[in-house]
Amino acid sequence: MINLIPQHTKDLNYLYELVSERCKWFIKLRYIAIIMLSCFYVYIVFFNTSNVNPLQITTVLLILLSMFSYNLISDYISRKEIIKNDVHSFNPIKFALIQILLDLISLMILVYITGLINSPFQMFFIFHAIIGSLILPGSVVYFIVIIVLLIFSALNLLTHFGVIQEFVLSNSGSLIALNIDYLVLNLLAFWLMILLSVMFVNYLTSALYRREQQLIEAIQKIEESEIEKQKYIMAVVHEVKSPLSVIVSYLNLLISGIPEEINVK
Repeated sequence: MINLIPQHTKDLNYLYELVSERCKWFIKLRYIAIIMLSCFYVYIVFFNTSNVNPLQITTVLLILLSMFSYNLISDYISRKEIIKNDVHSFNPIKFALIQILLDLISLMILVYITGLINSPFQMFFIFHAIIGSLILPGSVVYFIVIIVLLIFSALNLLTHFGVIQEFVLSNSGSLIALNIDYLVLNLLAFWLMILLSVMFVNYLTSALYRREQQLIEAIQKIEESEIEKQKYIMAVVHEVKSPLSVIVSYLNLLISGIPEEINVK
């Protein structure tokens, strides 16, 4: 089984709370993406003057409906006590991984039917790579990103050589008409951009999380030291108070005149 817990994690409960908050934020962002995709669908159906394949229109609609459906389910799950903060249960990290995979599948289909490397949506792969780096361990993110890049590159090359059907959006150029050298260079640049983004964000996220862990540990040590100090003060007060009470009692007896005259010396 793939380990979804980062190696530098010391406080699992804190990690789960952090990922849970990011998942809720991710769900809100997806609603915005759904609204934008709805606007895109309306545009290609009613306002686009170029010939759009009916299959493209149908596929965009299906992607839109599927995204809306699983986002509603994700929203429901995040509000109910379904997610458990336990390694062996359905925890926030597994919940985040499922959402990211569903988004990447939807995005891959959307990019394919809108022109692949010429698609206006291809840059959202970088966005998802960054989001994944904020939530998942680096090894898992790299594995997912490389699989996505391999599939994306294979689709572009197969389309260029006419093995699979090409879908062109609006006036974007055809992949078949592109020079193979130009296509390969674009794919390499895309690989480099995504991998560097993942490396940079994953490094910053890991460093920030480790710093937060150090801060939490420092606060805990301060609290423990304060408790020990209070215990020490109470012990000293108790040890000092007992003999002083005895001395005061004897002085009160002497002052009250019970032993009659007291020798001055």
